[in-house]
Amino acid sequence: MYAVSSIAGAWSLLLAGNSSSIPVWLITITGMITMAIFAFIIKLLRVKLILWFILYALAAVAFFTWAIFSYPSIERALGKNGSWWAYIFSSLNMGLYASVLLSAIIILTIKLYLRMSQSSSGK
Repeated sequence: MYAVSSIAGAWSLLLAGNSSSIPVWLITITGMITMAIFAFIIKLLRVKLILWFILYALAAVAFFTWAIFSYPSIERALGKNGSWWAYIFSSLNMGLYASVLLSAIIILTIKLYLRMSQSSSGK
């Protein structure tokens, strides 16, 4: 679950020849830098905090629900990954990725639509 929820930093493994030699803290810092870049992008796009938060909450709940109920029983899910905290933190992390990406896509789509509608009405 940690590997899946650390996807933002996992690209650093591609740069290393021997991925077992990369410490976890380096993957974490790489993920933080990657997310900081995306945070800067959504700041430039002027994404409203309420839009991001709603997307974050929905995505985290969706990931949590999907992760737990992808197993035949809750006991099997907990047996596979250890504890509720593994699911909670993984879902919060995945929700963060999804909310940032969806926020950027929504705002870019709206801006593109407004630009196209303004240019067509100006003709």
